[in-house]
Amino acid sequence: SRMSVSSSHTKCWLLDSIGSLGSDAEIPYVAQHLYEADEDQLVGIIIADCAARSLDSLTHGEIGLPQPGGIYDPSSRIRKARKWWEDTAKSRFR
Repeated sequence: SRMSVSSSHTKCWLLDSIGSLGSDAEIPYVAQHLYEADEDQLVGIIIADCAARSLDSLTHGEIGLPQPGGIYDPSSRIRKARKWWEDTAKSRFR
């Protein structure tokens, strides 16, 4: 319920918590937040990037997001997580 009314910072904290403490059951819920970048550009990108990090944690690195360092490009991380979801996990977690 907090995700629907919270600030982008709170949403990211919640997604990070799910990534750290959650299980496979949360993967479809987190994945839906990958697509918030299409709504409000800046806030959506922030939330979608947090969702990508959370999914990578939940899958124990299966997505293969780059480690922090170098030039920060959230759009490439979001694209990679979306591709993983659409190609791999979407059918697995119906």
